[in-house]
Amino acid sequence: MDVRALLAQGLRQEHLKIGECIFTTKDLLIVTVLGSCVSVTFHHAGGAAAMFHAMLPDSGQASGPVRHPCNFADLAVEAILERFRAKGLGLREIQTRLFGGGNTFCAEERDHIAEMLDVGRKNVAAARAALKRHGLTPLSEDVLGARGRKVLFHTGSGTTWVRGVDAAPDDDFICQD
Repeated sequence: MDVRALLAQGLRQEHLKIGECIFTTKDLLIVTVLGSCVSVTFHHAGGAAAMFHAMLPDSGQASGPVRHPCNFADLAVEAILERFRAKGLGLREIQTRLFGGGNTFCAEERDHIAEMLDVGRKNVAAARAALKRHGLTPLSEDVLGARGRKVLFHTGSGTTWVRGVDAAPDDDFICQD
């Protein structure tokens, strides 16, 4: 189904903010905007779905106790997978998709500080590693590069759509199904 058709049917939208995780058994359209942050969608045919928006790669960077695990890609994956386990849903049946990790600095700055400050690349690597530890490989990815992204995730079907944040308002989203 097309994202416009879902919206026309009045599907409820949830806006996922930085440092948040959403786990749901309801039919929703989760929307988020990513720059260097990273997001993974999780869909289980057993009726559950989730998505996170992490701004940092791993909790090893925390200067104290971690209060918000969804700020970190590694802990966000763990927190969400724990919710699937608690529902008795097998992790091997979860389909994932990975987004974000853009290096959105201007071109001159990007070349000079890429290695030191490319948090986006580190976020993507941390998310991939956390998924791999659980035997999960993303079905698709739209990661890295020099652009931000707007991502829409239909929790009922597992379908995702993405487009650049610099796209014209009437540009279509690209389905990642």
